Amino acid sequence: MDKNIVQVLLGLLKALKISVTRKSVIEEVANHPDSPSISTISDLFDKWQIPNGAYQLTVEDLVEFPIPFIAHLNINNGEFALITAIEKDYIVASNERWENHKIYIDKFKEIFSGTALLAQREDNSGEIDYKSKRAEQRLDSLRLPALILAIIFVVMLALKNGTLLFPSFIILLILKIVGIFVSILLLIQHFDVKNPFIRSLCKTGRKVDCNMILSSKQSKLFGLISWAELGFFYFTSTWLFLISDVNQSSFSILAVVTMVTLPYTFYSIYFQAFIAKKWCVLCCIIQIVFWLELLVTISEVSFKNEIPITSIIRLSLYFFLVITSWLFIKPLLISAQQFPLIKSQLFHTKYNPVYFWALLEKQNKVSLLEQKQALIIGNAESEYTVTMAANINCTPCADAHKILEEWCMEKDSFKLQIVFVTSDSIKDSRKNVAAHLMALYRNDRDTMRHALNDWYNRMDKNYETWSLQFPVEIMNEDFKAVEIQNSWSQLAKIEFTPTLFINGSKVPPNFKVQELKYFI
Repeated sequence: MDKNIVQVLLGLLKALKISVTRKSVIEEVANHPDSPSISTISDLFDKWQIPNGAYQLTVEDLVEFPIPFIAHLNINNGEFALITAIEKDYIVASNERWENHKIYIDKFKEIFSGTALLAQREDNSGEIDYKSKRAEQRLDSLRLPALILAIIFVVMLALKNGTLLFPSFIILLILKIVGIFVSILLLIQHFDVKNPFIRSLCKTGRKVDCNMILSSKQSKLFGLISWAELGFFYFTSTWLFLISDVNQSSFSILAVVTMVTLPYTFYSIYFQAFIAKKWCVLCCIIQIVFWLELLVTISEVSFKNEIPITSIIRLSLYFFLVITSWLFIKPLLISAQQFPLIKSQLFHTKYNPVYFWALLEKQNKVSLLEQKQALIIGNAESEYTVTMAANINCTPCADAHKILEEWCMEKDSFKLQIVFVTSDSIKDSRKNVAAHLMALYRNDRDTMRHALNDWYNRMDKNYETWSLQFPVEIMNEDFKAVEIQNSWSQLAKIEFTPTLFINGSKVPPNFKVQELKYFI
């Protein structure tokens, strides 16, 4: 389902010409606690400054609905489609299965759930750091070409010995590369059964089932190591040996090693044909490569020449190098393959509202200050009060304040209460700024908001200059409110800033301020 919502999101972003990288879409969808759902799409659009709204409509209403939009369909346990055109008799939809697919109106009425999401592009829509993420994505896409160039470079090293003038060398080199490539595909299948590329190569049918063959007990030697791994060891090691030095004695040892592998080909074909009664296309390609290698090496073998012991040692070293490298890399690959699933499960657990509120109930609770004793931003009658214990000179506090204030302006579900952490010292300059803000709060709350934002954005943090820009008469009650806030901070045992509370319960430190939007 994640693939469905990712593809539809990418399609709409492209249609609206909004700059968001594919990698970001995939990560955000995977990390969203309600994924996949209409709220997932809406939350991501909010993050990327894309105005959006979900509507309940009939198919007849869609005729006047702006194109393109996302429709929710009652098929495959619920999926999404990007609607790009609506004609008299049909609509045009796209997702991971369809590309500009025509669905007749009568059929669409059967599958349309009635929910449609509309989004619009604005000048500031898109990822804030799109350029850097786009550059990072391009670098990632260069990995495979870089690997291919590296292989070509290694092969060209053989030019110094004139080996490329040797026709059998070229043929055998191609066979080795084919063997390595197919072995890697088999390893990918071993680690990622649902890999779409491998599944497209080995489409399961009446006679073909790669997954069945590769997951069987017979696919492992002594039940420990897979034949796919052994094939990778063989082709990679002999390829390294081949490009290092080629002569008739080298072909002789390669011919011997290839002969050792041939009994496996009989076993593999017998197992697929008579026991499993299913075929693995990739496995069969490997068997063909083995026999072609034998034909090529035999054609160049001179049994009169002895095989130098140095060649045997060198080939053995290549096998040792490849096997030990794989034993080191394999656990990392397993961890990398499992990490997205584990991460997704952790995110869904962490962002589960029931879990969050239960965790919050276990925290020590403190009484909230009265409205005149602290700064309040947002709807004073909101159900939730988010209290931020902040240091007036704290950069992380400034970042948290910016996020929370923007949310306050967008939604009425909570109000933001700001409590300034100072000290008992009369020389603490932070008290002057805090008292100044309290005075502004008494007189004009909009001016107070601008003054606070201006202070947080300042580099110099010079009170005299700043106070002249936002003049106000400071009363004793303002300093008294600051003292009350400091006492409250000590009572609440504030150890670092910003520290957040929801309705008086401390938010655990493993929750970031950006994550609170999922709960309030």
